[in-house]
Amino acid sequence: MGYEGFSRPLPLDRMSPIYGNRFEYFLLFGLIALVPLVRAARKDNEDALRKETKATNRYAELPLGAKERQPSQWTL
Repeated sequence: MGYEGFSRPLPLDRMSPIYGNRFEYFLLFGLIALVPLVRAARKDNEDALRKETKATNRYAELPLGAKERQPSQWTL
């Protein structure tokens, strides 16, 4: 049972083939332009986190003195 004034949908304007309806093309291009900005922000964040992380599991040459170069006392 419809109420008066609400029983029919609102009349919408015809969609323009160039501009679309309600700026949907502008929204689409805006989202496409937003992707590189989000990507750059994430990359900067990852680089900053990597710079501040003090990892101990990276390969680094261990300089040994003459005392440490002696043969080991452990046997197999």
